[in-house]
Amino acid sequence: MIHARAILPLAGLLLFVASGWTAELTDTIDAARLDQPLLARAIFDETNRVRVELGRKPFAREQRLDEAADTQANIGALFRPPSHTNPFPLIATPEDRVRFAGLDPLRVSENIALLSIYDVPRNTTVYWLKNDSTLRDSRTGGPVRLHTYASFAKAIVSEWMNSPGHRANIVDEKLRYLGCAVRASKSKDDMDMIFAVQAFFTPRRKNAFAQSQRPPANDGPLRSPGGY
Repeated sequence: MIHARAILPLAGLLLFVASGWTAELTDTIDAARLDQPLLARAIFDETNRVRVELGRKPFAREQRLDEAADTQANIGALFRPPSHTNPFPLIATPEDRVRFAGLDPLRVSENIALLSIYDVPRNTTVYWLKNDSTLRDSRTGGPVRLHTYASFAKAIVSEWMNSPGHRANIVDEKLRYLGCAVRASKSKDDMDMIFAVQAFFTPRRKNAFAQSQRPPANDGPLRSPGGY
């Protein structure tokens, strides 16, 4: 591991329409038709759940931070190894990407991670059989479950919270805004993965958004029924 609101609830769930279909937090992840806004928002909300649980103020969401995060998610999903930098001028570093999105930062940090869409327990070996595309648990021989959108968000935030550098960004009270983005990717052995990016930001001016024509979004959180 290397060291987002205007949505309406329906019957206790929040639904997103993407690529002509509707996804829910309890749906399993299909990398071929990944609902990127849903998963990014689930990660945003899970991060704030953990942050508030630790006594910190929740992050505010800023659309331009989502754009900055998505810039690196697009690049990082293709480049190996995953990195916080890239070879493209103007968007090479986390601070470059935040500025390119139209923000004036005082502080910028970034978390990234490449994580499998499979819910693989820690310290578990998995394998494929010849002519069988089912990923299996070496301990039991049984199939490994796919993550849901909700379980993936919890898993990736847990990975970041178990890494001191990533945890420091999530709990830093001097960082005020968070943007998240995800893109489908592949591992070296062709396993479906998700490359996720968190962009953290504090504006240089305290009233930076008071006069902005694009204020931070201010809608309610998603609700579920029930690192590099």
